[in-house]
Amino acid sequence: MTLQFPAEVEDGAAQALDVQIEALTGSLTVKQQAFIHHYLRHRNVTGAYRHAYDVSKSRYNTYRRNAHVLIKSPIMQEIIALHGRRTMLATRITQEDIVSKWWTIANTPITEVVRLHVPPCRYCNGIDHAFQWTTEREFREAHDRAVAELCVGLTAGDSADMATATREGTITDPSLPNCDGGFGFDIRRVPKAECPECRGRGGPPILEITDTDLLSPEARLIIQGIKKTQHGIEVAFVDRVKALENIARYLGMFAGRSTDEIENPLEQLARRLMAQSGTVPVVPDEDLQLAPNYLNAIEDVSEIEDLHFSRDDGESGDYPEP
Repeated sequence: MTLQFPAEVEDGAAQALDVQIEALTGSLTVKQQAFIHHYLRHRNVTGAYRHAYDVSKSRYNTYRRNAHVLIKSPIMQEIIALHGRRTMLATRITQEDIVSKWWTIANTPITEVVRLHVPPCRYCNGIDHAFQWTTEREFREAHDRAVAELCVGLTAGDSADMATATREGTITDPSLPNCDGGFGFDIRRVPKAECPECRGRGGPPILEITDTDLLSPEARLIIQGIKKTQHGIEVAFVDRVKALENIARYLGMFAGRSTDEIENPLEQLARRLMAQSGTVPVVPDEDLQLAPNYLNAIEDVSEIEDLHFSRDDGESGDYPEP
């Protein structure tokens, strides 16, 4: 059950959060402020670091590592958390609302938007399984085209006589179409297994796209975009697997450590050697853990050796230098 608070209470809470955010942000340096403001807007760690700091003389892996060190500092994490709470108050949205939308995305059938339909062939529903026409007009047009092909090379008078004779039935030709199968062919029907022509396989499949004006709110939620290409209409859908992963993460189903928390194999070996020898090896200062207190103006950490982090800022690959 979601608790509802009066607007005055929520407005007061929002103002209190604004004060806390302003106080924490004010304790940062100018570059750190530029970094966190850019991150909160674009949610790209490395991009925010490039925006705030001069990285022209730094290697990519170096300043990317520095960006992650900076974003994981306690004060940055607290600003991010407070900003998230402030956004929730501003939009009147709750965690339950977000989870509900994820669940909708994961469970709404894509067939509500697009559907692959196999229609019957022209012989499935014809009389005695003969060729079935959609309308009489379609039959007449096909018949006239066939007669015109028979009249190729004839004089105008002979062509007119041929057309009249075929229309009255005094002249028959096996190449001329007939309407023995009747009319009323409908692509919305389904193939018939007893059809001697297609054996129930039907005609060419048809990809049907539902009119967006007729979509349900749930179906609208799973559409990421629609565009027209040289091959037709392309519909992009929201990642359903990602929605399920978000729900599982929210419910705490991923109990294992994240990629960032997995210990480096060399560190594991060093710990085993330490345990066996009882001595403590000397380690560089950059391998020491940061003290669990607020960041004290980290401005230049470019000399720290490269470390590898799992991607979480929308980039991929093995971190090649641009």
